[in-house]
Amino acid sequence: MHFKTCFMALALPWGLLAQTAIYKPYRNSAMWSADTLYVGASFLYTGAGSGGGGKWTKKFGALEPITVTLKGNEAAWEGELWAIVQSATGKEETVYLFNNHDVPGTSVDLRTRVSFGIPSGADITFMYKVVADCGPCWTGAVAEDRLPKYSGPNRGSDKYRSPATSDNMPNPNWRFGNRWSVVGRDPAGDLEFGFEDNTQASSDMDFDDVVFTVTNLEIGVFNRTLLSKDLVR
Repeated sequence: MHFKTCFMALALPWGLLAQTAIYKPYRNSAMWSADTLYVGASFLYTGAGSGGGGKWTKKFGALEPITVTLKGNEAAWEGELWAIVQSATGKEETVYLFNNHDVPGTSVDLRTRVSFGIPSGADITFMYKVVADCGPCWTGAVAEDRLPKYSGPNRGSDKYRSPATSDNMPNPNWRFGNRWSVVGRDPAGDLEFGFEDNTQASSDMDFDDVVFTVTNLEIGVFNRTLLSKDLVR
């Protein structure tokens, strides 16, 4: 497959452009349904499909559920998944969704967790944080592991930026800077996410310490060639 870099910059806010890298799961592949996973994307609430037959037509439709569902985890550490949402007037709320060790299939509608209506076209940021290490395990979480990790490109100019960096990894293929999440599209057409919890050089960088799906969001990188399989469905 040949990848081009023609971004639809004129059609979208600059904040939606993200640094992407393809991540290929090298272990626990059964955790994933998406055929391609990307590192460091941001996310946009489209509402409904706007009459596009499941495709996003650059129009925002009637408000539909943002259903976040836990698929599972391959983590000894305990962590929590949160979401950060802004209202149409700029009011911001950070809301708890679930624990990575909750029962797979645990599902919440993000709209019911905030005190305002989430406007169509809003950015949605997911946040994951380690809240307890594994006790008897061979290693424990250090201070950097417990810092919140955010979805998105995580550049220095970003409002939400994961402080820890993966650049200390001995394997150069695992160095993704301050990006600690991956996303793809599953066969049902929903986005599938995963976060890595361990920031240490010994990290396995498998991004499956919490794996979840989300409905009615789009990836905030609209390279229609690179992401055509994922965005045009």
